[in-house]
Amino acid sequence: MPVYTYRGTNRAGANVTGEMTANNKVELQNLLKRQQITATKMSEKGREINLPTFGRASTPRSWRFLPASSR
Repeated sequence: MPVYTYRGTNRAGANVTGEMTANNKVELQNLLKRQQITATKMSEKGREINLPTFGRASTPRSWRFLPASSR
């Protein structure tokens, strides 16, 4: 079963976040409703991809433009 992260509000109106295991987003939403949490954002954990950066960040000044090839 996938692990989901969620963000929402509880019955008192306070913001809540957390992680929960569920078969799908519909089941997750039902589990949160039982806890009186209204979900505002749900995402499967591990689906977000962070690309690594090597060295320093690229800036427009460091870009090199190659001349257009002749036709």
